[in-house]
Amino acid sequence: MDRLRSSLQQRIQDKFGYKVNQCLKKLSAADQKCFRNEAANVYERSLEYLQKWFPFDTTPLKHFSVLGLKDNFNFNDIVAAVEASGVSVNGDELYNEFCLLREVMSKLKDIDRVDTKWVEFFINNDSPNLFKLVEHVLCIPVSNAFVERVFSIMKNIWSDEKNRMRVELVKAEFCVKTNFKKTLLLENKVLLQAARSNKKYIFKNL
Repeated sequence: MDRLRSSLQQRIQDKFGYKVNQCLKKLSAADQKCFRNEAANVYERSLEYLQKWFPFDTTPLKHFSVLGLKDNFNFNDIVAAVEASGVSVNGDELYNEFCLLREVMSKLKDIDRVDTKWVEFFINNDSPNLFKLVEHVLCIPVSNAFVERVFSIMKNIWSDEKNRMRVELVKAEFCVKTNFKKTLLLENKVLLQAARSNKKYIFKNL
């Protein structure tokens, strides 16, 4: 969101990009002025809307950017990320792990993907406290696409014709639908035999 805000601010300041300005040269002075005013209003309204509805100053997400391992950071930045995430860590051990991280930063900077950077670090360094933090932050969805996908599948499963299905059964069918592409299931002989069989399943309450 910070990047989007900066992009809008930069476009307002620079009066649009290179390609737009090249196209504007083909218009009359009056048309150019009209377009610039309309486009500037669009950018300004977009920026106002973004600043109104997104808490740039109070969002805890701003503290998590340190885990991208792109810029120089200190231990206080890591502590701020821990406090914002709410995970429980050992402070002294966390500092030792931070020192290990600083030692290998030069090697990690050559890796593009954030998750791959951390995998490389954790493979070679035992850092349970940093692992808790990174695990928590990287589980945060970057958009609501996953949630929308869940609701879409649930709607198809729990239709009007199947409105008497128990929650447990809906959950089980949902798990099957989302994992059926896993080739590992093809190696489960017991599961395949049960799926092909006409016998009724025996459910046990946990």
